[in-house]
Amino acid sequence: MAAGQGQRRFRHTQQRSRGSSAARNSNEGAQPQHGADGIRSGRNQNMPTPKLNLVVIRVSDIEAAHRFYSALGLSFAKHAHGKGPTHYASDEGSVVFEIYQQIGTEDTTSSVRLGFKVTDVLEAVSCVRKHGAKIISPAKESPWGLRAVVEDPFGHKIELLGDLT
Repeated sequence: MAAGQGQRRFRHTQQRSRGSSAARNSNEGAQPQHGADGIRSGRNQNMPTPKLNLVVIRVSDIEAAHRFYSALGLSFAKHAHGKGPTHYASDEGSVVFEIYQQIGTEDTTSSVRLGFKVTDVLEAVSCVRKHGAKIISPAKESPWGLRAVVEDPFGHKIELLGDLT
C-alpha cells in the first residue's frame, strides 16, 4: 500500500443494486405483490426498513484472524464489554465487524459469507492470499464489477467486489 493511503483503502460492501436500471424501470407501475398476510414483498410495511449494523464471526485463532482482516485494510480496536470476552472490532461507518474467539466446535460461523467492496480486487486478493486465503473464484468481471471469492483460514467465504469499470 502506498505511503499515506491509510488503512481505509478497502471499504466494506455496500448493498448492491438489484438488477439493471432497465429491469427496475420495466417494473415501474406494476402492482405490488401481497401475500396471504397482507405484507407486500415479504416486508411489514408498518415497520421502518432495518439497517444492518453488526456482523460477528467466531474463529479458532483470533490473532490470526485479526492479521488476515487487517491485511484486507480493516482497522481494529481490541474490546471487552463488561466481563465479556476480549474481541476485535472494526467500525467501518454504518457496520461494525467483530471477531471473537470460537468456543468449541459448535460455536462456528464458517457458513457465514462476507462481502467487502474494495478499491482494487487484485491487490486485495494478493494481500489476503499472503495471510492464508484460499482462492474460490478468481477475479473476473460480473454485473456488479470485478469480483473474486476467497476463503479465510477459518472457512468463511469472502466476496471481494470492485467498482464497475
